[in-house]
Amino acid sequence: MSLCALCSALTISKLYPPNIYHHGANVAALKQSGESCQLCKLIHWSLSRASEAEHHPQLHFEGALDDLIPYGERKERDKCSIKLQIITQAWNEKFEMVETNEIFKVGIWMKSKYMIADFALVVEEGIAACVSVLTLH
Repeated sequence: MSLCALCSALTISKLYPPNIYHHGANVAALKQSGESCQLCKLIHWSLSRASEAEHHPQLHFEGALDDLIPYGERKERDKCSIKLQIITQAWNEKFEMVETNEIFKVGIWMKSKYMIADFALVVEEGIAACVSVLTLH
C-alpha cells in the first residue's frame, strides 16, 4: 500500500485523545494526495459520502465553529484543514454517548467541532495492517 508522508507518520498515540492529528491542509489537497496515497483516498471517500446527523461527538480545537458546514458547500470545505482523532465513545440505543474500553473508530473533523465522518480500523491477527470502512455518518 502506498502512503503519503502524512499518512506514513500516523501512529495510535498521535490519534489517541486528547491528541488531534492535523492531516491535510484542505479537501483539495486530500483529493490530490489520494491519487497516489490509498489512505488519503479512503479519507476523501469517507468525507464525500458523509451525511449530516444530529449525534456527532464534539472535538474542541482552536478555530472550531459551533455549526456543521454541509459537505456539499465545496468552497468552504476546500479551505478547511482536516483533523483526525480516535473516538473511544459509542452511542447506545437512546443515542447517549458512552465510553468504551476499545478503540471505536477514527473521527474526521473539518473546521466544525462536530465530527463530519468516521471509519473503523480493523487489524486481523497475522496481517501487518488492514483498513476497512465499517460505518459512515
